[in-house]
Amino acid sequence: VSSDSALAKAIRYGLRHWTGLERFLTDGRLELDINIVEREIRPVAVTRKAALFAGSEGGGATWAIATTLIRTAILNGINPQAWLTDVLERMVSGEVRSTQLATLLPWNWRQPGTAAAA
Repeated sequence: VSSDSALAKAIRYGLRHWTGLERFLTDGRLELDINIVEREIRPVAVTRKAALFAGSEGGGATWAIATTLIRTAILNGINPQAWLTDVLERMVSGEVRSTQLATLLPWNWRQPGTAAAA
């Protein structure tokens, strides 16, 4: 096989990625491609580009924090507006102490009215 042929290039590619292929074949939790990850990070990349127009370094930092909070809520299957509204109201009212802030994280949060049922 000629070293410049498509087959030779494919073989070299396979050999370079052999370890990953072995992992994929032995661990059923791994995906063969990264389409799922790419779909999840696409909105972050688009938002990051929009943040370039935030106006200042402080504005960009604020934008990054807000985007992180919103995307984390979405990834946890939570309505970001409902979550942020509830969390901010609880923090401002003093309902939640500083030692209990972990209960307000998206993966621990319970929508108002569902905490008693949970």
